[in-house]
Amino acid sequence: MFFSLSKLRALHLGNCVGTDLPDSIGSLKHLRYIDLSHGRFRVLPRSICSLRNLQVLILFLNLVCIL
Repeated sequence: MFFSLSKLRALHLGNCVGTDLPDSIGSLKHLRYIDLSHGRFRVLPRSICSLRNLQVLILFLNLVCIL
C-alpha cells in the first residue's frame, strides 16, 4: 500500500475510520510524523519500530491497545 510513497515525511490519518495499519508502513523510511488521532486503530504493526526517522507519533483519543 505504501510502497509508492517511499519519500513521504508526514502521514496524517486523523479521524480515519480504518482499524488496521498495513505492515508496509515500515517501508516509509523517511517518515518523521504520524498522526492517528481520533481514529479507530487498535494495533500498531511491528514494522512501525523500523521507522528510524520517526519523531512524532500522535495517538490522542484512539483505541490503540497493542503497540
